[in-house]
Amino acid sequence: MAGARALWKANGMKAEHAGNPVIAIVNSFTQFVPGHVHLHTIGQQIKAEIEKMGCFAAEFNTIAIDDGIAMGHDGMLYSLPSRDLIADSVEYMVNAHRADAMICISNCDKITPGMLMAAMRLNIPAVFVSGGPMEAGIWGDAHVDMIDVMVNAADDAISDEDVMAIEQAACPTCGSCSGMFTANSMNCLNEAIGMALVGNGTVVATHINRTKMFIDAAALIVQNAFRYYRDGDDSVLPRSIATRQAFLNAMTLDIAMGGSTNTILHLLAIAREAEVDFTMDDIDALSRRTPCLCKVAPNTPLFHVEDVNRAGGILGIMNELAKGALLDTSVMRVDGLTLGEAIEKFDIMEMGEIGEMGEIGEIGEVGEIGEMGEIGEIGEVGEVGEIGEMGEMGEIGEEVFNSQFSILNSQLKKFSVFRKSKIANLKSKIKACDIYYSAPGGKFSLAMGSQNAVYPSLDTDRENGCIRDITHAYTTEGGLAILKGNIAMNGCVVKTAGVDESLFKFAGPARVFHSQEDACNAILGETEDQLRIANYELRDSPDYKSGGTKKNNNSVIQLFSYSVNHPVDAGENNSQLSTLNSQLIKAGDIVVIIYEGPKGGPGMQEMLYPTSYIKSRKLGKACALITDGRFSGGTSGLSIGHISPEAASGGAVGLVRDGDIIEIDIPNRSIHLKISDSELENRRSEELSKGTDAFKPERDRQVSKALKAYASRVSSADLGATILIENEEIG
Repeated sequence: MAGARALWKANGMKAEHAGNPVIAIVNSFTQFVPGHVHLHTIGQQIKAEIEKMGCFAAEFNTIAIDDGIAMGHDGMLYSLPSRDLIADSVEYMVNAHRADAMICISNCDKITPGMLMAAMRLNIPAVFVSGGPMEAGIWGDAHVDMIDVMVNAADDAISDEDVMAIEQAACPTCGSCSGMFTANSMNCLNEAIGMALVGNGTVVATHINRTKMFIDAAALIVQNAFRYYRDGDDSVLPRSIATRQAFLNAMTLDIAMGGSTNTILHLLAIAREAEVDFTMDDIDALSRRTPCLCKVAPNTPLFHVEDVNRAGGILGIMNELAKGALLDTSVMRVDGLTLGEAIEKFDIMEMGEIGEMGEIGEIGEVGEIGEMGEIGEIGEVGEVGEIGEMGEMGEIGEEVFNSQFSILNSQLKKFSVFRKSKIANLKSKIKACDIYYSAPGGKFSLAMGSQNAVYPSLDTDRENGCIRDITHAYTTEGGLAILKGNIAMNGCVVKTAGVDESLFKFAGPARVFHSQEDACNAILGETEDQLRIANYELRDSPDYKSGGTKKNNNSVIQLFSYSVNHPVDAGENNSQLSTLNSQLIKAGDIVVIIYEGPKGGPGMQEMLYPTSYIKSRKLGKACALITDGRFSGGTSGLSIGHISPEAASGGAVGLVRDGDIIEIDIPNRSIHLKISDSELENRRSEELSKGTDAFKPERDRQVSKALKAYASRVSSADLGATILIENEEIG
């Protein structure tokens, strides 16, 4: 190993590092993603901290894809596959260089789950710290985020000027987008699983306490590395922390806060890497008994992730769940605390005790022991050093004095223990205050730790505040649910926290599309026929003649270029309008997007644009959307995803036809295609008769070799869209 030692020396390893753990710093800095743009230097700060404590640290980077920037084009096909690529790359780097422990700097959508999957595979000491959430934008009196930009941009009632103003305001800082979207949901769940520090999911990226969190993590990873390698304590290992009970706790939290549906996909995959028995059936059972205690954007415009922090963060929600006996608080965390201990230590509902710490000063009452003699004057403990002046004490008698002094000394020792306990409790409360008082700075910033704003007060309103208690829950059943039925035999997922209760039972005719793009066109009215008809109507408009465009609607922009080659006359107009009406999405329809699952996409694109456009067209409370694809954490409305088995794997959802009636019943957890079993089987036989073209989409999409390789090995969503290896058993 002399050659390896020589190379380590060339990397900067010093003699004093030899024999101590080598710690990998797994960073994910990139200038493509605002959630990671501020992570450039923090890895080296962590390295310096670790090396002060005697261990050598080496940094490397993973890739990171921004789902918002990749959305709306074929770039989104690469997002979910990148999760497994990240997991593989971390495994490759750590195992190839025999690193002993790692600190993972994650943040956005696929990076956190990818790194967690790697941590479970490697099972070496690991600590996670995310880059933190973005501050919510401010537009007028409202807080806004990226989803507001997308929805308003497609809303004809919103002016160009307002859209531009919202766009400029919505993403004001570095960090993961400010709502309870996928990135923030996963960082919150990482805290719940126990692999990340307190505040990981909720302290904004720009706050100085985010930087302090990284410094704390550096000290913790060194401590845990020595605990394992020197002391043989395997309680610090990822698989000792991320147990079945920890996954159940995390999923309970997710349901209670109405997190992104993508978290289900990721938790299933992480559990599989940890060899933990955790399935869709567990999620279904939890969803039936877990209340919805917290709603954050996109489920409400009132709160963003920064508001969760002010209300006590993730442990604040878990505290309310624990009071209802809905969590196992005995599970261990990476910081060495049990969940119960962490909840107690960081409980903002007991913060009032800090103000009462002055009562310790009343220890002078101990001095009343002096009533057994004039010795009581010794109650002024600070003057004990002058005890020599008490020469006259001899009048009491040496024996009496010694007895009195012994009693006082005993009381002082008890006070010392009491004082240390109170001081420790005070320090923990101060730290909790420090975390949860961390507020947004309200200024544009791309720098971590660039501000130190504090809230004037904490949100302890558990009736109408950001976090509610069980008595005042939004709903008695939680924010996520698993539905099953004849087109989703292995289940599908709906974020009930984002669904208006009037839609909990819904039935309507199917409008089937083989791609997200075709569905978007139908929702927006961008069919070829409509372009021709609308073109006819606009040809004589002042905007058209002047070459201007109306607002920001893409379809109108297309009209002007389309008119040159596709003129239409008034005689055609009426007949085409009737055809057009049958093509557009209207109230009561159920949009069905298939062949967008892990295998069929491939890559399981997020459906944020279709769901946002439905809201833009004021159909959010009048339509449903179901898919074997997935949704962004920013999605709300009656949107059902992860249908398994997916169409490309022969799932019955691939047999749905235009006009079929689909019945959705959230309270009874069912989704049903209203045709007979025999008709469904006839359709399957008809599809299979196509041979190699069976269960293939009718669309023109170019798929790269990398994505084809992914499609050939990936499972359906009910197994977490994980990579399957031939002859490997599925847990």
